[in-house]
This record gives sequence, structure tokens and C-alpha cells, in this order.
Amino acid sequence: MEVVYSWDKDPELAAWNGRSPISISLSAARRDYLARWEDPSVKTFIIEAREDPIGMATLYDFRRDGCELGIKIGPGSLRGRGYATEAVTLLLDYVFDTLSLGAVRGSTLAHNDRMQRVFEKNGFVQVGDGSLLSRYDNRRYTELFYERRQEDHKP
Repeated sequence: MEVVYSWDKDPELAAWNGRSPISISLSAARRDYLARWEDPSVKTFIIEAREDPIGMATLYDFRRDGCELGIKIGPGSLRGRGYATEAVTLLLDYVFDTLSLGAVRGSTLAHNDRMQRVFEKNGFVQVGDGSLLSRYDNRRYTELFYERRQEDHKP
């Protein structure tokens, strides 16, 4: 749990989402994490490399025969090395082959080139964009929306 907390305090990770780094105490964050991780409507996965936690992926908002995908790689030295791409590939197999859902949706801010590449490498198609007002810095950001359909998944 401490490692997830350290990722949530990372200013670079927060900036990619137009958010501020987490400012609550570890004990308060622990309560929030446990509540989210125990929520049956959310599926959370810890991404590991050589048995060390390096990131987290979440499937949530299960509706319209699909779900939303969120992902982050914690240590800066491991970003851009293919871990997120591989994790999304595995999650697509899980969503389409195990959960039998029809679509996976995701979004990222326009300045997050890395996440855009992860989506594109995994066959996601950009389906729209919108304006997002950040509560962190009161700036407007362009949010890009992506989708991957089950019928486009490998047989």
C-alpha cells in the first residue's frame, strides 16, 4: 500500500492526469485504497516486474457492455519501457475472453503522449475529445477518448 501511496504523491504522474499529487496522510489514503479495492464494481490489478510492484491497472464503470480502463506505472525509471502496453494487452484478453464484455474505453489528456501510444499499440481508436477543467491548477485540458471493441480483438 505504501508503494501505491508513493505513486499517488508523484507530481509527474499527477500532472499527466491534470491532478495534484495526493495530499492526505498515509493512514487516510490506506482507508481510501481499501474501500476502492474492496468495491465489487471495480477490479484493481497490481502490475509487477520480477515480483516487485511497479504499477496499477483498474477496470471500472462497467456499463453499456463495456468498462473503463485506468493504468499507471509508478517508478519514473520504468515508464516508457513497454510495461503499460503489455499490461493493457493482458487486460484486453481478460475483459474480452473472461468477462465477455464488448468494449474497453479509456481516456487520457492530450499532453500524455505515452498513454496515447499505449492505446494505439493495443488497437484502440480515438472516438472523441472534450474539455476538462482541472481542479488542481484551474486550467482547461483536452481529454482524448479511446475505445477498443471486442469484435476487433484477436480470435
